[in-house]
Amino acid sequence: MFWTILIVVELFTVGATLFIMLVANEGIKAAQDKEAEERKYADRELARMPRFFSRLPPVDRAQQRIRVDDQTLARFEQYLKAEQELAEEFVSEPSLASLYRDWEKPLTLN
Repeated sequence: MFWTILIVVELFTVGATLFIMLVANEGIKAAQDKEAEERKYADRELARMPRFFSRLPPVDRAQQRIRVDDQTLARFEQYLKAEQELAEEFVSEPSLASLYRDWEKPLTLN
């Protein structure tokens, strides 16, 4: 009689352990499925957003033309020349005044 009760208790314990493992496995699988669905939603939302770093194929820069009018180009050249003059003056006579000085002549439009 003792051995019969021991076997029944042991079978009940093993069955209960298997049942608990099955329920825990289902809970983990449900959580993983929910996380995967949230990740897919986040990926879809991120795909719609403009990004600085992207996985899109590179664009051929030779096909893109930037239009610069002559007036903007002349103003940019004038700016570069003025910067070069200030840099040369600072190199020849370094001082705080020459480092943080504005241009003496204003930029003009030709």
